[in-house]
Amino acid sequence: MIPVPYDQLSEEQLLALCIWREARGELFLVKMCVGQVIVNRAKVACWWNGDTVSIRATILHPFQFSSFNADDPNADKWPEDDSQAWQDSILAQKSAMNQSLADPTDGATYYFDKSISWPSGWGKEADYENTVNLGNLRFYKPKPHLTQMPDLE
Repeated sequence: MIPVPYDQLSEEQLLALCIWREARGELFLVKMCVGQVIVNRAKVACWWNGDTVSIRATILHPFQFSSFNADDPNADKWPEDDSQAWQDSILAQKSAMNQSLADPTDGATYYFDKSISWPSGWGKEADYENTVNLGNLRFYKPKPHLTQMPDLE
């Protein structure tokens, strides 16, 4: 892949690039999970993507995916078109965007590498559910909040 400004990449290419940067050394299933997290997060209208469902806005919002942070060593890495890791990232992107398989993350919207401690910027670990651990990554989703007040009668 030839390095280009992100606004010249399609949403599909940007998602595959994010998967590759975040999980290129991982097994295919882990790449699928990373792609699914990005799609899951993009579905949530929130501070990182406004009111739109946008994979692009979700990936490119600062501090959403570390490999796109300017100070991250992966931010300037681009895949070789014929590498297996890149081909797997493209397949993982297609699977995530087409929702061709059941969500292997059980709705996760976050993940982090097991080599680091709990990301304090997320808040309290007790507010999250660990949905799956694969390879070097740990996947999480926020715990559901009480949506109705209990009947006190």
